[in-house]
Amino acid sequence: MHDHELYQQILGLTAPWKVQAVRLELAPRRIEVQVQCTESTWACPQCQCRMHIQDWDQRRWRHLDSCEFQTLIVAKVPRVRCPEHGTLTVQVPWAEPYGRFTKRFERLAIDLLQECSIRAVCEGLRISWDEADGIKQRAVARGLLRKQTQPVRRLGVDEKSAGRGQNYVTVVANLEPGRSATVEYVGDGRTQETLEAYWQGRSPEHRAAVEAVAMDLWAPYFQATVQHVPEAARKIVHDPYHLSQMLGRAVDRVRRAEHRALSAAGDERLAGTKYVWLYGWENLPRPTRSASISCAGRNSRPVAPGRSRKCSATSGPARASRKGRSSSTRGTVGRSARAWAPSRRWPGASRSTWTIS
Repeated sequence: MHDHELYQQILGLTAPWKVQAVRLELAPRRIEVQVQCTESTWACPQCQCRMHIQDWDQRRWRHLDSCEFQTLIVAKVPRVRCPEHGTLTVQVPWAEPYGRFTKRFERLAIDLLQECSIRAVCEGLRISWDEADGIKQRAVARGLLRKQTQPVRRLGVDEKSAGRGQNYVTVVANLEPGRSATVEYVGDGRTQETLEAYWQGRSPEHRAAVEAVAMDLWAPYFQATVQHVPEAARKIVHDPYHLSQMLGRAVDRVRRAEHRALSAAGDERLAGTKYVWLYGWENLPRPTRSASISCAGRNSRPVAPGRSRKCSATSGPARASRKGRSSSTRGTVGRSARAWAPSRRWPGASRSTWTIS
C-alpha cells in the first residue's frame, strides 16, 4: 500500500476528495497530506444549487499526529459564486467552516480539556492558549445549538471570579436531584441585569415551573429573581454557608458587648473566648467540652436582668496560669482556633474551668 492510499483510508475520504501526495519533513517532524478535489461543479452551501467552481482557496488544517509527527492536511477548497448568496467557500468533510483544526483533532482536544487544565492541553498538543480556548468555545456553541429548552425545576445561581481584579461572571446551574449539576447559563458580571437576561430568555411557563432557586445573599440576584419568577419569595433558598456566617457574626457581636460590660466591672471571664462561641457543640474540642460539663453550674454567678449566662471561669490554678502568661501568649490562645484542638493543649488545659452553660 502506498503512502497516499494509507492516508486515504486513515482520513476516511471519499469522492470527490482524494489524497494526492504525502510529504514527510524530518527536521520539523511534520507530515503534510495534500488533498485534491476532483469535481468541477459544486452546490452552494446555502441553497444547494449546483454551479461551476469560480476559484480555489488554499487551506491548511491541523490533524491528529502520526507517530508523534505533526500532521497537516493541505487542500485547495472550491469557491462558488451564487447569484443569491454571493461567493462562498464550500464545506470540507473533515473540518468545521473556517476552522483550523480537523474534527478529530478538536474531539481529542475536548476530551483532554475535560480532564486537564488549558495550559496542560496546550503543552501536550502543542497549540496556543487562544487555539485551545477557541476549540472549547466552538464545542460549547455546538452543544447549545443541539440543546433543547426544557423546564428547570431547581436552579443554583452564583458568581465566579474570572481573571484578576473584580471581574465576575454569573453562573446558573441545573440542580436536578439524582443528576450531576449542569450549567444552564453564563453571563458577564454579577449585576441584576445579568441574571435578568437569563430569566427573560425563558418562557413564562418555564419560569412558573421553577420550584426552588439556591443563591447567596447578593441583592441583585434576589431582585432579578423576584421580578421574573412567580412567587419567588417562597422559592428562594439561601445557602447555609452565608447564613451560618451571619449567625457567627451576630454571636460575636453579643460576646463583645457582654465582654465590654463585664470588663468595665473588672470581670475578664470572656477574655480569649472568641472562637469558643463560634464552635457548634458537636465540634467543640473535647478538653473544652469535658471541662464545661464538669464545671457547669459549679461556679455560675447570678445573671443580671436582661442578660443571658454566657461563660464563667473560676479562680484557681487555671486562672493563675492564664494571668502568669504573657499578653502575646494570651492573644495567641484567643485568636487561634487551633489552640483549642486536643493535640495542641495549652498549659493547664486539662484543669480548665471554662464553662458553657
